[in-house]
Amino acid sequence: PDFSILVDNRAVSKSDQNSICTSKSSSKLSAGQIAGIVVGGAVFLFILVALAVYLLSRKGTSPIAVKLRKII
Repeated sequence: PDFSILVDNRAVSKSDQNSICTSKSSSKLSAGQIAGIVVGGAVFLFILVALAVYLLSRKGTSPIAVKLRKII
């Protein structure tokens, strides 16, 4: 198959509205967005740690574990 018809070789122009490539945006994250990312990451880590602590503490108190301790 001939894929050359799918390739467009027009030059990229910043002023052309129909340009294939858009100009590179240099917008950065605002302080609110950075704060949201930090708070979201902290909450996510807290949930992971709480889940790990819960699962590890629950492991030793299962009915089977209690019965095994009584036998030994």
